[in-house]
Amino acid sequence: MGLDFSVDFEIYKKLADNDSQEKATPVYTMEVAYWRKAYGIARRFMQEAHNSSYLLSEDWDFCCNCSCEILNNLIIILLDNLYYDDSELWTDSIFGAVDTKRYSIYNLAKLMALKDWLSYRDEDIDSFRLAKYDNDFGPGISDELYADILANPNKYEFRISIINSY
Repeated sequence: MGLDFSVDFEIYKKLADNDSQEKATPVYTMEVAYWRKAYGIARRFMQEAHNSSYLLSEDWDFCCNCSCEILNNLIIILLDNLYYDDSELWTDSIFGAVDTKRYSIYNLAKLMALKDWLSYRDEDIDSFRLAKYDNDFGPGISDELYADILANPNKYEFRISIINSY
């Protein structure tokens, strides 16, 4: 397992190649959450991704379709352990449990914001349009790309990658 890991949010545009086989190419990537040498959290997140019906690929990293369901499962992993200072999530790290837990709360807020933003896309397109400027995820996306996502939602896939880095 790598020393560090992150949860990255990615938008892929689905393209048809000359053989009419659909493939996807990344058009936007943003790191949502990052942990340094937090082995317990990395292990639990990767187990969740591996067991997910949204799993797209796995090697040293796990790539999943980004759904509110998988984000919710990652959020629950963190929330279920917040009250336990001796949880393996916090103690299986080179840093102290208090520091690992504190940084995880910061990352928890970012994962929840991404889940909320994606739920707008699935449930209320007008709110999704307005949310471009209301959160951490929309502003980085160019106006042109955001407009195309709104006009052609089936041309895009949203993914998360749980990435081991060294």
